[in-house]
Amino acid sequence: MSRRGATKKAAAEKAVTSGHGAKYVEHQAWMLTPPWITAGGLYAAAEAGHLLLAGDPINLAWGAVGLTCSTGTLALVTHIAGQARGPVVRIHATATVGAGGAWMIIGTIVGPIHQGLALTYLGVAGTLAASWNIRRLLRGQGDTDQRPSRWDEISDSVQTLKSKVGAIRVEATTAKVELGIPDGVTAAEVQADAPRLEQLLGTKPGGVRVVTDPDDASRVELHITPVDMLREMIPWPGPVAAGRSVSVPVALGRYEDSEDVALVLPGIFGRQSMSHVLVVGMTGAGKSELLQVLVAELGTRRDVVIDYLDVAGKAEQTVGPIRQAIRTLVTDRVEAERYLRLRLCEVPDRARVLAAQGMREWREGATVPFEIIIIDEGASLVSESSDFVEIVRLFRSVGILVVVGMQRATYDQMPTSARANFGTVLCFGVRTAADAKTALSGETIDAGAAPENWRNRKPGYLYLEAPGVDPDRYAMPARAYLAQAGDVERILGEATHLRYQVDPAATTIKPPGSGTAAGVGPAAGPPAAGEDHDPEGSRKGGETSHPDDGLSYTPPDGVSAELDRADPDADLTIPESMDMNRLLGPPLPVLTAEQAEEMFDTFIRSYRDASGGGQFRRRDLLAAGVVQATGRRQGWISGALGRRVDAGVLVRIGDREDGIYAYSE
Repeated sequence: MSRRGATKKAAAEKAVTSGHGAKYVEHQAWMLTPPWITAGGLYAAAEAGHLLLAGDPINLAWGAVGLTCSTGTLALVTHIAGQARGPVVRIHATATVGAGGAWMIIGTIVGPIHQGLALTYLGVAGTLAASWNIRRLLRGQGDTDQRPSRWDEISDSVQTLKSKVGAIRVEATTAKVELGIPDGVTAAEVQADAPRLEQLLGTKPGGVRVVTDPDDASRVELHITPVDMLREMIPWPGPVAAGRSVSVPVALGRYEDSEDVALVLPGIFGRQSMSHVLVVGMTGAGKSELLQVLVAELGTRRDVVIDYLDVAGKAEQTVGPIRQAIRTLVTDRVEAERYLRLRLCEVPDRARVLAAQGMREWREGATVPFEIIIIDEGASLVSESSDFVEIVRLFRSVGILVVVGMQRATYDQMPTSARANFGTVLCFGVRTAADAKTALSGETIDAGAAPENWRNRKPGYLYLEAPGVDPDRYAMPARAYLAQAGDVERILGEATHLRYQVDPAATTIKPPGSGTAAGVGPAAGPPAAGEDHDPEGSRKGGETSHPDDGLSYTPPDGVSAELDRADPDADLTIPESMDMNRLLGPPLPVLTAEQAEEMFDTFIRSYRDASGGGQFRRRDLLAAGVVQATGRRQGWISGALGRRVDAGVLVRIGDREDGIYAYSE
């Protein structure tokens, strides 16, 4: 279609929608004509049938039988098909079909030219045609034949719904209705009236969601789910990608339309950034069960390792079935804080390895595994950690994902700067609407998400916001899988050979406290029997151990008596004679000026190789750990970029501090 033709069509549609103008009159005329054309056609058809059959009584008799059967069949089909419409439409359509069939039978036998019959037909046919015209005029433009049942009565009660109903489609158990908003009404006002619509339609609470149109503020889409499709527990079906990469989506549950709740934890290079995961919900809402399914699924993947921090005192209840898939378990607060500090120090080592492979973020095929740190019931640990903001900022670029489970995501429990890095949120039932607003976005709440209605009465129910998930699904309820402990233990036991193996004798992957970078180096073979996976054992009141060690620490014979005399409540002290290098590991090497320049070139080349040429900001290098890798200050980084611009290696767009850099060739 030409641009001029498209413009004329758009103008005509606008005139029709506005309800005035010649185009509107023409449109209405065409909508009112079909019933009258049908009436004339039936009269002519009866005359033709009479002329063909009246001369032979036998043919006339068989013709009457055939017409009777056809009329009954059509009336029955109309009655059945009308179940999706209101009762008035159903009765009206069935009566019209029956009257038309009766006319064909009588007209074929007697002949429509008979004066009395012709006058009767004129009165009945005209009345039916006029009744259809009246219905169409009362509906507005005549293009809403598929409006929901009782819509006229509902729109009288809910003023914001006095709208033009567009296409209606049914997907699984949800009816999706396109709705044109009346003039002077906003989408937010329609969303606010969703509870009243639920009451009028008799759906479950939360059964009506109002999804805005991102391209047209005058339109919304109603998603109507009359019954709760998630009320039955959904058993975990088992791992979906055993032996494959963590880059394959992880299935954690199902939406109410039977689609999978799936996450791509490392992100998708060039399309979807990795984001840390926040799991929010009150006690008994289902957070721990979801974390069990997550670890059970990842415990069958080949390039991921999992550490688990739980200082709330219930680790044995939660971790028991999944213990063999966890590399390091920390249950003591002091050990947990020390663990996080040590992991922060390991960022430069992982950054060097990834940069040497031309990766500015972790991708499948990296020589270091993807790492996941789960902090269950982590409110107190997160809120009191001085390093947590820096941890979540730097971990993303080196392939370390943080999963935090907490009851409330308020600012006093999760630092605001850290919260910005948690782009993935799984919100279970919460206590109040205020708690829901701290976890979910305002758009999701406005669209009908109400986890405060569930509280902990519906364990496993959740909403998901995540990169790569259609925003239309943010307000769609889902339910997490529930795994049986015995099944999880059996599957993880059978998948031992599939998991990334950690060599306790190597200097590449060690439990916290061994002083070397976790996750640096190639995968090693399965550990030999009897080898010690945690040379330093547990700390006071907690546990830091390898999966093969079990859930408790048994001290050597020569240490038991000394431990019995120790005061468990005394403050920790470090003797002056203690070798700190053994505890914290060897210090990072100090690079010469030339080595620092070479390391910097390695970092910027990684951006060129990974993205096909090219562009990056200074803050991208800082987030990737260039300061730690080179051992220089941020001012030196700015100078290094400037030197390469002056040398013609890089070109800069904008100012030096915040501009975009790219290779000049």
